[in-house]
Amino acid sequence: MKKQITGYSILFLLLGSGALTQFMMAIAALAMARLYDPELFGELGLYAGLGSLVAVFSGLRYDHIAFSQTAHRKHSLFFVSFLVCFIVPIFATLVFSILALYLFKDKYSINWAIIFCYSYSIFYLATQYLIAIGRYRTFSLLRFVQVVILIAIGVGSTELVGDIGLLLAYSVSQFVIGAFVVVFYFTNFTKNNIRHATLLAGRFYRIARINSLVVVLQYSTSFAPILMGYVLYDKSEMGAYYLFAQIFSAPLAIFRRSFLNFLNVEFPSPKHALMLLENKEKLTKILSILIVVSICLLIGIGEFSQEITVIVFGVEWGKYSYLLLPLFVFFLLDAFLQPFTTLLTLWACGGKAFGYEIVRFLVVFIALPVIVKFQDISFFYFFIMYSFVMIAIYVCILLSVIYSVILVGRNSL
Repeated sequence: MKKQITGYSILFLLLGSGALTQFMMAIAALAMARLYDPELFGELGLYAGLGSLVAVFSGLRYDHIAFSQTAHRKHSLFFVSFLVCFIVPIFATLVFSILALYLFKDKYSINWAIIFCYSYSIFYLATQYLIAIGRYRTFSLLRFVQVVILIAIGVGSTELVGDIGLLLAYSVSQFVIGAFVVVFYFTNFTKNNIRHATLLAGRFYRIARINSLVVVLQYSTSFAPILMGYVLYDKSEMGAYYLFAQIFSAPLAIFRRSFLNFLNVEFPSPKHALMLLENKEKLTKILSILIVVSICLLIGIGEFSQEITVIVFGVEWGKYSYLLLPLFVFFLLDAFLQPFTTLLTLWACGGKAFGYEIVRFLVVFIALPVIVKFQDISFFYFFIMYSFVMIAIYVCILLSVIYSVILVGRNSL
């Protein structure tokens, strides 16, 4: 009989299985840095950022609702998500393109925007589906294959297609894996499932709508440095920002994505969170190790940022070494705090989550650009202010989550 994976074992499995994939993602980014210049990475950052933003609401968050449902409902809700995914990316891309053509003019291609939105959306929903049904090993294997395809296209196509090889590598690799999972899913779907999916779509429509609004506000703020940077700063500087962010987010994403999936599966309600957190000894040990490692890395990057940039990325990237330390600090805190933002919507507290996200959205997209425009602030200081706003909201959300768990604990006495 196959042993069921539960509790902290899921977190450890996701952390371990994702380590090789994220390591290869970092290696792929470093290889691309030697083949493509900073300006091309700036272009990749725009389309990849847009694709990542659209991906998280491409299924109108029915995929997110599925995590707290029974096995049969999970399959039905993902049917809704996959169908919606064929419509949402094109609509979102067209809406963004109206704004982008005005802001970026000749620096923007609607064709690449559509390609990235569809490829990232289908890949995101496919991996969400595998996690929701407990296929953790399949998820890890396909992530590994995706990175292999990315490296093969990025390195092997430079002679054939030139500079667009970088964009092809990141878009095609995700589309191939996503399409494979979706085809497998639909071959195992029946007419009875379709009727059930239609009923569930109507039942959860209101929750899905609120969750979609919340996630658009939340993830669009993550897209802000690239978007604002394209308008207000140098394209090559944005390329350096995107490359460095990829290098830092790759290893930290092992923890963030695994922790996020762990929370979705194991914390479907405050009561479940209270039960799991009673194992304080194991939780304290995990946090202690992560904090010690983080402090060591902070000291090393702070002291040798220039040397690290030149040795790892190449001489042409050395002038952007000032971005290393603030990026590492931000992504480190983001990895710890961002996963908790999903709990409010998962626990039917969408109104509260929406309030936090609308405040963050207004500050990041209105207040900060106004300050930058009239004070002539460099991108470095813009990113520092942006990081402070993002982390402050994360902390407020975490406190709300803790308060919800405390209330359940009091009521159970």
